[in-house]
Amino acid sequence: MKPRYAPCRAIALFACAGLASADGPGEPDPAVPGQIIVRLAATADIDAFVAQCQADHPALNLGLTVVNAIGSESTYLLEFDPSGLSEAQLTQLEYDLQDGYLGTYLTWGGFAYVAQGPEGGTGNIWFFVPTNGPDLFPAQFAAATLGLNDAHLTSTGQGTVVAVLDTGIDATHPQLQGRVLAGGYNFIDNNGNTADVGNGVDDDGDGLVDELVGHGTFVASLVTLVAPDARILPVRVLNGDGVGSDWSVALGIQYAIDHGVEVINLSLSSTHESEIIEEAVERAADLGIVTVSAAGNFGTDTPQFPAVESPVLGVAAVDEQDVKASFSSYNEDLTIAAPGANANPGQPDPLHSIIGALPGGMYGMWEGTSFATALVSGGAALLRAQHPEWPNDAVSVSEIADTIEEILRETSVDIDGLNTIFADQLGEGRMDLAEAVAAGPSAPTPGDLDNDGSIGILDFLAMLADWNLTHSSADLDGDGTVGILDFLILLGNWSV
Repeated sequence: MKPRYAPCRAIALFACAGLASADGPGEPDPAVPGQIIVRLAATADIDAFVAQCQADHPALNLGLTVVNAIGSESTYLLEFDPSGLSEAQLTQLEYDLQDGYLGTYLTWGGFAYVAQGPEGGTGNIWFFVPTNGPDLFPAQFAAATLGLNDAHLTSTGQGTVVAVLDTGIDATHPQLQGRVLAGGYNFIDNNGNTADVGNGVDDDGDGLVDELVGHGTFVASLVTLVAPDARILPVRVLNGDGVGSDWSVALGIQYAIDHGVEVINLSLSSTHESEIIEEAVERAADLGIVTVSAAGNFGTDTPQFPAVESPVLGVAAVDEQDVKASFSSYNEDLTIAAPGANANPGQPDPLHSIIGALPGGMYGMWEGTSFATALVSGGAALLRAQHPEWPNDAVSVSEIADTIEEILRETSVDIDGLNTIFADQLGEGRMDLAEAVAAGPSAPTPGDLDNDGSIGILDFLAMLADWNLTHSSADLDGDGTVGILDFLILLGNWSV
């Protein structure tokens, strides 16, 4: 087996790992061989559709089988045998799925497509930091750039949950201990093991084994840098090479929705505009959940999904000087920019780099729009924690995500003058959390559900009204349901 870590030349304190995508930097993300995703029309039956599709393509000998479903959304994953099919036959089959069954059987349909961590698709590298990583991590330049010291005087993200959909998380890392919830899920291996580990296999055939192991841990740690009292829900949707599919991502989004999170972090992207992911993030927004996604690391304006879609907060990466990172994709439909680049990518200086946790208690320096995305997810958690009274008369549940986006936009730093070529293509500006948090009240003590400065009978009645609900600020312990443990937290903070 090829070693996971390759030594960097003439750098005694560091090690690095080369990264590559499944199909080469800058190339379109491919379809997943032998997988189809369909959403049934209102009166259709999945078995009837399967029978009709096979009858319409007898020469293809598809062997079409339903293997998974999001039942609440009438959405299904089907598998077929692609062996022996020509490119022309596959193209015709996809065309038929996208057009031939609409209305009668399907709302939409097509092949499943690859989604992946941007750093795995563009040849990025990461470096270990020296042994004083625990000291360097909170002191990294991004903390000062974003104004975290001032922001944390008002909000630390307490009472919020951020779902990190990624390669998994090392929950034993000192930076993450006590911050990672136990109820996550692994949609790559279909089990409850959400550790950030590889399988020792070069799954994407690029000559590197498990080259993106650590990505999810790094991302999660940056969320906690910004929102130290937020909880992390680990959802594994990418393998050790950083590759998943729009189906695995959609399952992860639905899982996060079902567990009542406040923020969903998607440090991943695809060149394919996926209906199933688009519908999933819209369901999340309707329930007040903020979804944040990476702009991509291709250095072009080619749209990366779902970052360019509404209601997703799409994030570009800038360096310490607020200049667009050379690798960062850009687009007029992005929302905001955040630190994500190192001062010297070839031999980065820890004082001027993005630093995050890596499995096994280590820290590293990495760069990419994935990490700018994590910082914005943490920022969304800070803002959400300031308003346990939402939804209310001023902000309905379906307006929460839009309101948080508006605050981040309006308080951002204008960087167009530093990026004239990319003006209006890096979002509204670079995120400024000192200003964003200052626009709202101090985050109240957990249990102050009406945000009136005290915890008493009105808060107790509000909790009772939401008893057993999933989407509620009264879920104080972040386990996905309002229940007895939340009542005990409220009672412990009783002040009236």
